[in-house]
Amino acid sequence: MFGLGKKKDPFQTVTCKGLKLEGRAVLALQVRDLDLVELCKLADKVEACQRVSFGKIYQKPGTMLAENNQEDQGYTARYDKITKSIGVNLRQGFMRQTLVFATRDPDTVCRELGITLEVAGPSEPTVS
Repeated sequence: MFGLGKKKDPFQTVTCKGLKLEGRAVLALQVRDLDLVELCKLADKVEACQRVSFGKIYQKPGTMLAENNQEDQGYTARYDKITKSIGVNLRQGFMRQTLVFATRDPDTVCRELGITLEVAGPSEPTVS
């Protein structure tokens, strides 16, 4: 009679589906600050966003999944001028996932989706 109690999952996920996800359903890390399901629906309506894609959910190397702290959540977002995309790094304890919005107009997309971009510092040290 072992195992009667329901075991808590080490991390929480949501299932997102949208037209710009090529109509596929994807599993995403649930983050308190972002409603990912609603975000995918909004991205479908934003003209400036061409495509949405999720990376694989992965565990930080050298960590024990059983010790994952679901309460430690957050995200960081940066715009990459080379790939013309906004990369959003989702974090839930030791778990990580990348969400990418392909766009040439990051300000419009961030404003429409309610994402806060990190301000990039100088790429090279400057001498004054």
